[in-house]
Amino acid sequence: MAGKFSKITHFPTPKIASARELGQWIRARRVAAGIRIDDAAALCNVSVQLLSDLENGNRSVGIDKVFAVINCLGLDLIVKPRGEDLDIRDDEAGADDAEKN
Repeated sequence: MAGKFSKITHFPTPKIASARELGQWIRARRVAAGIRIDDAAALCNVSVQLLSDLENGNRSVGIDKVFAVINCLGLDLIVKPRGEDLDIRDDEAGADDAEKN
């Protein structure tokens, strides 16, 4: 599904420290794809109110719903230890490295 989305032209900060910042990424992805909020909510199987709240960082949203929206919109959520460099490898390279260790 990720291949169907346009690239985001205005990137929010990649370091997400709040629900508001995560919402900015979700909104940027949806807008870049040219999807109205009601259509995105239906596609992600969430309510328009929940998606709006998530995009605006207005309330706590269950983590299962957050991941449903992130996955539906073709985003990845990556967690790394603070202060360490981010090393993103494709799945095959990561699997090869894991087998060697």
